[in-house]
Amino acid sequence: MNCRTRFPFPDSERVRRCWVALALGLLALLAAPALPALTAEEPSKHILIVNSYHKEFPWTDMQVRAATRTLREAYGEVEFHVEYLDTKRIFSDEYLEALATTFGMKSRGVRLDGVITTDDNALNFVLANRASLTPGVPVIFCGINEPAPLPEEEKPFVAGYVEVLDIRDNIELILRLHPGTRTIAVVVDRTPTGRGQKKEIAAAAREFPGLHFEFLPDRIEQAIQGLVGHIRFDLGHRDAAHERILFELVH
Repeated sequence: MNCRTRFPFPDSERVRRCWVALALGLLALLAAPALPALTAEEPSKHILIVNSYHKEFPWTDMQVRAATRTLREAYGEVEFHVEYLDTKRIFSDEYLEALATTFGMKSRGVRLDGVITTDDNALNFVLANRASLTPGVPVIFCGINEPAPLPEEEKPFVAGYVEVLDIRDNIELILRLHPGTRTIAVVVDRTPTGRGQKKEIAAAAREFPGLHFEFLPDRIEQAIQGLVGHIRFDLGHRDAAHERILFELVH
């Protein structure tokens, strides 16, 4: 299962509905026969949730809430092991290697029944450390912008949703609101999310031959300051160069 879903805006009910579908997929991966409801005497299921970003990042929190609620409804008693890679704040090979070592120590002696990953970095991390951390355990992913090809032996065990942006509809909306538009500036970074979005935007741009799409530099702060002056950057997210980048306009 490798579904593509469109997210014009990540409201909680849409996320919950997606997780209902993903829970059914996880049920199918965990057991070919019908899975009976757990009784009080039966051991709980152990589900590892690996998040690309940090706790209190709204999109991540929404996914975790939807996943835990939906899977408890499906399984009954579930013990969740929730981890955060925090890759909007720090991202390097050395850091990921240290995380893999830490995860291995924390999961020692735990028999995982399933793994859930949110966004690109978490899925890539789990697949890169598959043999040492989660061999043979079913993996459900969501929020993927740039899916990597799966090895044939992994395809029966990995399933999920690829996120698709409403790029074409947004371009058409821009043209309706600003009919004189000739150039659209696109701000992306070199993270997996940014690379995936750039590919999607470039593909959609071919449908609008009368428009020029300018992909701005990877240093988002510099790019936006070149377009709009008097911006203060201080809200805590980081780009690929680990600069704090989310911004507010100062009038």
